[in-house]
Amino acid sequence: MRPVTLHLNGKENQADFIYMGDTYTHQFTFEDSQGNPIDKSAKSYVSEIRVRRSSGAAVATFSTAISGTSNNIVTITMSAATTAGINPDLYVWDLRETEGAEVLTVCTGQALVVDDVSAIP
Repeated sequence: MRPVTLHLNGKENQADFIYMGDTYTHQFTFEDSQGNPIDKSAKSYVSEIRVRRSSGAAVATFSTAISGTSNNIVTITMSAATTAGINPDLYVWDLRETEGAEVLTVCTGQALVVDDVSAIP
């Protein structure tokens, strides 16, 4: 496997904040060591939130989409209805990539789900 740069939009080494009742979106941009886009159109992705790494069922699942003129951007999204149903707490998440029989955990981290302050009328 060749070296890959994964741009996390300035969120490296931080817990992601997910606000209950808000739509959550995060983009991952894939480039090789020379800055050239890496086409991800032949891959599939899954991303989930769990209480802890060894827990059973996922608390919630992100939808995933591949985009960009070179198909090198993977976006994970969770709807406002889904985030509204997650209890405030600190969770773990990951982004896994599959192509045929090959499975790779691309990224993992923590997600802090917090209650919103403002109510939508």
